[in-house]
Amino acid sequence: MGDLYSYPMAESVELLLIAGAFLLMERGVWVWSGVVAAIAGASRPTGILTSLAYAGEFISRLRTEGGRRGMLRVVIGGLLSPLGLIAFCLILLHQIGDPFGFLHAQRFWQSPHPRNPLFPLTSTARLLTRHDVFYTEAPAFPVILAFLAALVWSVRRLPLRYAAWGAGFPVVAVLDGYYIRSLAAGPRHLLEWFPLYFALAVLLSRPRLRFLQPVWLIGSAALLAAYAAMFGSWHFVS
Repeated sequence: MGDLYSYPMAESVELLLIAGAFLLMERGVWVWSGVVAAIAGASRPTGILTSLAYAGEFISRLRTEGGRRGMLRVVIGGLLSPLGLIAFCLILLHQIGDPFGFLHAQRFWQSPHPRNPLFPLTSTARLLTRHDVFYTEAPAFPVILAFLAALVWSVRRLPLRYAAWGAGFPVVAVLDGYYIRSLAAGPRHLLEWFPLYFALAVLLSRPRLRFLQPVWLIGSAALLAAYAAMFGSWHFVS
């Protein structure tokens, strides 16, 4: 996780922009939040998932009479949010003749051999059968399960826009994983959904589970150091 946002990768810029967009949403500045969300979509394609937040807010306001005030600004913000990725696609069309080059380029990452459809489970089992804690695909399935649990938590605790935004992440992660026949990069898609950490913080703050806080901190620090060493030695780190 730390490697993802401390090394020169576009995810750190995207997360900063998305956080800014949601901060503006919280303050009711919907049009400017759409502008910032559009820039997030230009930084990385998954930034377009922020558009789902505006759809979630729209649905939420339809359910309440009083919430329908200011609906136009929400709609404008939602219409602005995908423009960054659209602009990026137009640039690709002009430069390489393929507006979806960022998708088609993944064919070079495809595994040459077909895999068992249950490979996410067997990859996780490798942690136990081969004791290979640094196998980059192994954490993908547990991370997806944790993400889905946090998504359910957000439905109950947070405005609908957070869950609507998050719903797109597992779809992208799973489809991308089966397309390139590897879920190694799956956590990269999911960990950008910052409410995941809200749910984790609430879980670890419970009186009965507070003993897990030092375990979590020590384990996270050890993994961060190990993955940083792997990344620095030119090993792929999800």
